Amino acid sequence: WIARMIGTIGRYVSRLFAFWLAATLVALASVILLLDTVELAKRTQRIDVPLGALVKLSLFKLPHLLMDVFPFAVLFAAMFCFGRLARSQELTIIRAAGISAWRFLAPVLILVLAVGLFRVAGFNPLAATLYARYEALETEMLRGRSGSSAAAQNGFWLRQAGRDGNAIIHAL
Repeated sequence: WIARMIGTIGRYVSRLFAFWLAATLVALASVILLLDTVELAKRTQRIDVPLGALVKLSLFKLPHLLMDVFPFAVLFAAMFCFGRLARSQELTIIRAAGISAWRFLAPVLILVLAVGLFRVAGFNPLAATLYARYEALETEMLRGRSGSSAAAQNGFWLRQAGRDGNAIIHAL
């Protein structure tokens, strides 16, 4: 059933959609990486942090940010793909040939479902791991302390939950 549904037209439209999805993700990733690096550079003006370290931090944060913009990338990829098909009159020709809209949309929907499953099962754990590493490096490099302690300007604060309630400890 799926092999019959995919057909030549379905493969063509799916390949076109996959191209636009990849192009959209690359474009969004480039813009996000640039803006995040500039933001980190702005935050570290007073501290001498090399540009390579800032780019490394931005690269660790990039997958986490891509998870947020992924639905928009799919939306824009679909708009670009079907806009191109409409401009070149290919959609009109496909419909005039008697092919149902669902027949050439089904492969795209299957592709989006597969990419979504990969995003949840494969990309999300990678993004979470890299974001945790980003937070640890950011805390270490930009704030000058390890991520396990919480030091304020007026001392060191610890909070511990117990049976009798919370205990807050302060040390200079």
